[in-house]
Amino acid sequence: MRLLDVQSSSAAKLFSVNSGTNEYASNGGAEIPGPSSSTFPARTWNIAGVSTVDRYTTKGDYIESGNASVKIVSTGSYSGGYNVLSGPLTPSTTYTVSMSVKLETGSLTSFGVLYTSDGSNVTATCQDNVTVSTSAWTKVNCTFETPASGINADNTVAFGQLGPGAYTYYIDNLSVTQGGTINGGGSAGPNVQIGSGTGGNSTTLFTLDKSASAPVGANNDALLGSMYYDTTIGKVQCYESEGWGACGASPDTFVTLSPEFPNAVQNGTATGTMTTDFCSNTLNINNGTSGQANVCATNDTYNFYRWQASSSTTQTKSIYVTYKLPASFKQFASGTTSLLGRTDNANAAVTYQIYKNTATGLVACGSAVSVSSGVQATWQKATASGSADPATCGFTAGNDLVIRINMAGRTATNAYVSNLGFTFSNQ
Repeated sequence: MRLLDVQSSSAAKLFSVNSGTNEYASNGGAEIPGPSSSTFPARTWNIAGVSTVDRYTTKGDYIESGNASVKIVSTGSYSGGYNVLSGPLTPSTTYTVSMSVKLETGSLTSFGVLYTSDGSNVTATCQDNVTVSTSAWTKVNCTFETPASGINADNTVAFGQLGPGAYTYYIDNLSVTQGGTINGGGSAGPNVQIGSGTGGNSTTLFTLDKSASAPVGANNDALLGSMYYDTTIGKVQCYESEGWGACGASPDTFVTLSPEFPNAVQNGTATGTMTTDFCSNTLNINNGTSGQANVCATNDTYNFYRWQASSSTTQTKSIYVTYKLPASFKQFASGTTSLLGRTDNANAAVTYQIYKNTATGLVACGSAVSVSSGVQATWQKATASGSADPATCGFTAGNDLVIRINMAGRTATNAYVSNLGFTFSNQ
């Protein structure tokens, strides 16, 4: 059933919304496409019993929507009008009839809706003895079952008074659809049609807007469910709960590396000891109790590296982590790259530096990010920003993300490093 059409000046369909069900009523609203006043009722509308049937365009109170309704004046039992359907209905199938009816004067309590399989013989009753109002449009909704045989192109839906008397009433918004619900119920679903093809092609086209990158940033719930075509990667992208990414899949890949980091190596001639360990306040491991090192506070549980220098001068040990970006990589999510660290002395410090490694060489992304220095009672989390953020460094699929973590200290100092995290979206 067509709900909305937008057409060009040449009547080409530009935008269409329909309910996804076939409409079998002919000119149900009496005007779309509707016969003109000179041709109505022609073949699609006609009289039943003793009545007259006309297209009505004069009085606004008797036109529910659009430009016209159908006016019926009936003066005997089983009199009214009928609508010749657009084609023969399917045998042994349920159909729904819906319409709006308004009475001009009097009191009509015997309004009914019937189905004829051949234009003459009533083969099903959809609804009978409906009371029709003079003050408001009465909505009539009913279903009927077609017979197993005998249906031809003259099949109709008939309606009018089932009992005696003389009445004038108006019909608008007549609809006949397959299915057992008020709004249809056929196998097709609702759809939106954009355009009608070009060059004589009837293919329906729905075209998204294009952009070389995400048209807006993340963290905007008003955009959830949005789509655009990314000309850089040649794919449609969707905005989901965690940002832009491949439609139908999680837009982002979240990576958290805990010590010992995979693909990590150590470098530097500094004197001291680099160890890996575990801390948990809940498990009473390295939480400052029973003579243990005080690494984890309340609610903390971490794997960690610990650098203990063995010189009175500052000694720096570096950990290098390399992460190969997959073929599906699109871009890093801004503000998601971070490192946890902690220090316990004014001479201790933790920093990290991000690099992009390509076939043409290694490129630094901004400057080093400070994580922790001095005496810190809790773990410090430092997020890369500005030019230090890999999201601003032009990474592409297949590049290597290289992160250098510097841990500095002197004798009797400790520098700790734990989780390294970053997030990237996929094509």
